[in-house]
Amino acid sequence: RIKGIDLLLSAWHIIEHQGFRLVIIGDSLEAADIRRQFADAGDVDWLGPQPREVTMAEVRRSRWLVLPSRWYEGFPVVIAEALQQGTPVLVSNHGCFPEIVEDGNNALLFPANDIPGLARTLSLAMALESTPWEAFSDSARQLYRSRYSSDVNYRRLIEIYSAAQGPRP
Repeated sequence: RIKGIDLLLSAWHIIEHQGFRLVIIGDSLEAADIRRQFADAGDVDWLGPQPREVTMAEVRRSRWLVLPSRWYEGFPVVIAEALQQGTPVLVSNHGCFPEIVEDGNNALLFPANDIPGLARTLSLAMALESTPWEAFSDSARQLYRSRYSSDVNYRRLIEIYSAAQGPRP
C-alpha cells in the first residue's frame, strides 16, 4: 500500500470517468487484496506485471501517469520515463515529487494521502481540453530533455568527477 494504489482506486471510485479508463500496470504483495477490495471499480484495466516495452507503450498512449505514492521516494524512474514520452504526471505534493516536476506545467500535484484531493486532481486532469493538455505534454518532454536525459546527466556526472579531482597541477 506504500505506492498508494488503494488511494487511487478510492479516488477513481468517487469521480465521473468522463470516458477515461484507468490502466493499472504492475504487481505487489497486496495486489490480490486490493483487486478484491475494488472488484466493482468500473473502467479499470488490471494488466498486472508487463514487459518494459508493453509498459512504455501504455505510458505513451496514456493521457496522464498517476503515482499516488505514500512513500518518500528518491527518484521514481517511472516519472522520467513518462516525461520522456510526453505524458504529464499526477503526483502527491510530498517528498521529492515537487522538486522533480513543475505543478501546473508538466504535472498536477495533489495533497499526499488525500483521497478527495486526488479525486479533484483526477477530475481536473480528465477535464483538461486538448490544447492545454498538449502544452502539459510538450512541457513534460522539454523537462525530460533539459534535466533528465542521458546526455544531460552524463555531462553533469563528468562535471562532478572533474570537480572532485580538484585543479590539475
